[in-house]
Amino acid sequence: IALTTLASPTASVSDTTCFNGNEYASGNGMNRAQGTYQAGSQVAPYTHVIKNTFTYTGSSPVTFTGVCMLNAAGVGTLFAEDALGSTATVSANGDQLTITWTFTH
Repeated sequence: IALTTLASPTASVSDTTCFNGNEYASGNGMNRAQGTYQAGSQVAPYTHVIKNTFTYTGSSPVTFTGVCMLNAAGVGTLFAEDALGSTATVSANGDQLTITWTFTH
């Protein structure tokens, strides 16, 4: 799971990286992280949940605007991306941001 601080992020089917290379990579506990998988519904419609809680270790405010799902901790292939319904700001050491993705098929 990766985050972006891009102003007005727009998900696009043509993107091959997190919002066209605008993945947050400035550290402080907020870089791309492996999510935890949890099986959801085992009857149609099937769901799968991937979740991660980021813990901020910085001291200056950072506002996140979008989230991406990739298949690797390194470069990886983009699986999904979306703008957040509302921005999320961390500003003090220990602030947390939890991202929960639910995929349905």
